[in-house]
Amino acid sequence: MALSNTQRAEPEVDMVPLARMTRTAVERLAPFCQMRLLPENPTVPLAQKINGKILGLLHAVDTTMLIAQIGYKMSNDAATLCDPFAPVIGSTCPSGISTPETLQTMAAHGHGHCQRANECLRSIQQEIFKIAAATKDNETFVLVPPDSQQPATRRIALKEVGTDLVANLNLLNRFSRSLLDLMSWWEWLEEELLSPNSTLLPSMKDRDADLYARWSRIKAGYLDYYNTIRVVYTRYPQLLTTSSSAWQSISSVPPPPSSPGSSWDGSYEDLGAAFDEATANEVKTISHDKLPDAEKAKGAKGIRGIEQVKALVVKLKLSRSLKSEKETTGDKGKRKAVDDDPINRGPEVTPPDPHEQMEVERLPVETVPSQTSQHNPPVSTPESQITREVKPPQGDKEYQTTRSAAPSSNAEPNGGEAKILDSLKRILAALACHKGGEITS
Repeated sequence: MALSNTQRAEPEVDMVPLARMTRTAVERLAPFCQMRLLPENPTVPLAQKINGKILGLLHAVDTTMLIAQIGYKMSNDAATLCDPFAPVIGSTCPSGISTPETLQTMAAHGHGHCQRANECLRSIQQEIFKIAAATKDNETFVLVPPDSQQPATRRIALKEVGTDLVANLNLLNRFSRSLLDLMSWWEWLEEELLSPNSTLLPSMKDRDADLYARWSRIKAGYLDYYNTIRVVYTRYPQLLTTSSSAWQSISSVPPPPSSPGSSWDGSYEDLGAAFDEATANEVKTISHDKLPDAEKAKGAKGIRGIEQVKALVVKLKLSRSLKSEKETTGDKGKRKAVDDDPINRGPEVTPPDPHEQMEVERLPVETVPSQTSQHNPPVSTPESQITREVKPPQGDKEYQTTRSAAPSSNAEPNGGEAKILDSLKRILAALACHKGGEITS
């Protein structure tokens, strides 16, 4: 690794463990930001103070996630500038790519954000002990969601809130120390890029393959970071608005090599993608391995039934696709008009100001705890990649994913479609009997 004239070595930062600690810290703190007050205690000032303290800690975590986005953007632009295989288009930077001078500014911004986040997290231990002391022997009950996808229905006393936070103190302290390592790396990067004899600052004139590889490794590390923590944007979109908006500014990610030792599976998706299937399947696999052989055989039978249902659904879609091809040109024009309608496209989302401070809202009073699940909306994708779901008429048995208008309300299943629907009913009935009346997709 080449060194600058200061002979200062590049600090080592492993982005994947940092991302894992970031994700865990958010998951541990977020439920306490969704506390609800009971009707018999409509005003609990202490609960509001706790909510404000935890929101402040989450804002510092959100800032560290923003720093990672700055690192990805900066390394991507730097690698583009010194790519020896890219076509030469004069001495000016390509559109949307930062200049070498802009890279220096971005390094200063990243270092500054690290310092501000560290100042907030430096007193994290004292803040948590203050909460624990203030809630000691406090029997006032509040409602806390058991997880991000459920309403606030778990009754706990305020003293338990302080106890839970103290139990997570070790994790939060390790996260704070990891942030110090990240801040040291950004300090080194800022000094290196501002040095008159910098060996890291790219140039449009002299494209260096070794420098390109070095920036590509940095970029891959930040990309691994994102693919490790992106699930929290789906679970808690209202708590991480600053970094979420920054990551959404990049519509897609090209496939550079993954950094050594990464746990990421190598699949690249759009940055707006929701929770990946790998994490969900991992939980299912662990649970399945603990089942006895009889239960595994029962589960395999259910899977075969579901596969039959999927095959019939595909066949039904093909049947309807052939019918839709007989639509007239006028109908196509109507569908295009519906597709072009701005209401159907959805409103344009304006990213919030990254420097905007998070405001502490008054805790709402929970009148009757709802039993219905609350699903946080996934991180929005760019408009060109949005696929809307249109509900077909009452006679249909499934939803169709389409970019055109829904089928005519007069459409009735007949002929081959009726047979397919009958087969679907029989298989679904068998699955219902097999699983005790509960069918899971």
